[in-house]
Amino acid sequence: MSTPTDQIQPESSLPPLANFADFHLDPKILKAVAEQGYTQATPIQAKAIPIVLEGRDVMGAAQTGTGKTAAFTLPIIQKLLPNANAIHRQPVTPFEL
Repeated sequence: MSTPTDQIQPESSLPPLANFADFHLDPKILKAVAEQGYTQATPIQAKAIPIVLEGRDVMGAAQTGTGKTAAFTLPIIQKLLPNANAIHRQPVTPFEL
């Protein structure tokens, strides 16, 4: 459970926009984000992505179109990638089915 000191601050007190590469996301994620034309994270993304990557809960509010969905899905995809790759590397034989 988060304490009041962990709360995300209002947009007026947020740091300047961060580059998506600053979050140390998997190169595949960075490539996909760049292919969609995004390089700079919005304020909600800049604050939420590091928190979600740490595995902590986050609750944020921002206007429509500010990137809230990417703020929580990019870290989730990041967390899933190593597990997904490990699963796909396991050999499957008819006896394992």
